[in-house]
Amino acid sequence: MGKQISFVPYDLSSLADPSNILSIYRNSLKHQEAVKKALIQAARIKGPILLFSAKDDQMWPSVEMSDMIMHTLRDHKFSCAYEHISYDDAGHTMTEYYMMGGTREGNRKARIDSSEKMLSFLDKLSAEEPGTADCR
Repeated sequence: MGKQISFVPYDLSSLADPSNILSIYRNSLKHQEAVKKALIQAARIKGPILLFSAKDDQMWPSVEMSDMIMHTLRDHKFSCAYEHISYDDAGHTMTEYYMMGGTREGNRKARIDSSEKMLSFLDKLSAEEPGTADCR
């Protein structure tokens, strides 16, 4: 209690369109020291990690942010299974019902494929010996 949580402040400087939230996130990620302090400590997770991202995410740069997490896991020789799957023609929600980028067909495909990949990932975990899911 009383401990401040690190975060990357919004940088609204030098933006052509400050209402474009994706550009705000991209601009803010240029502040490497703040990003380094606020980066999710994924290497401390005691279990497998599966990330999905969309290459036309209009909310935030999900591919780049997921890649940062994957890089951290590799650098720390993370012992659990981890995977990052990104989708062409998909937006932030990865659904055709409420789109934030991507195409209707790309979002539909991402929604279906990510559900299948998630279930497959979980099936593999459930097939492992009890007690191995924490990987440590």
